[in-house]
Amino acid sequence: MQNTQSGKVYVAAFNGAKTANGGEIIQGSCSIRDSGPTLLLVGDEAVYPDGSTAVITAGAGIALVGDDRPAAIIGSPLSNGDTIVSSPITALTFDEPADAPIIGLLDPAYRPEPATDSVI
Repeated sequence: MQNTQSGKVYVAAFNGAKTANGGEIIQGSCSIRDSGPTLLLVGDEAVYPDGSTAVITAGAGIALVGDDRPAAIIGSPLSNGDTIVSSPITALTFDEPADAPIIGLLDPAYRPEPATDSVI
């Protein structure tokens, strides 16, 4: 997340994203194109060197939805208290204006309406 004068900029996370505690999300759920990069979504799993796993629990809210789930972003929390800290692809970003908070952003309880909010 970057701060701008008008608010914050968030970066979507893709297959191969890393977590603060050494996890990696190696299998995402939402391919942007048939052979394109895989966007990570809430519910996708990180795998750790010891074989344990953790689930992405919150993401972009209504700003970026795929397959009826919020997209994961750099800063998304996981079920074990870890956080996504990097992504091999950082080209997909979105802004949160200072005066217009994004509904569901990093909110584990947020669930978009089925199919009505999907942008991917």
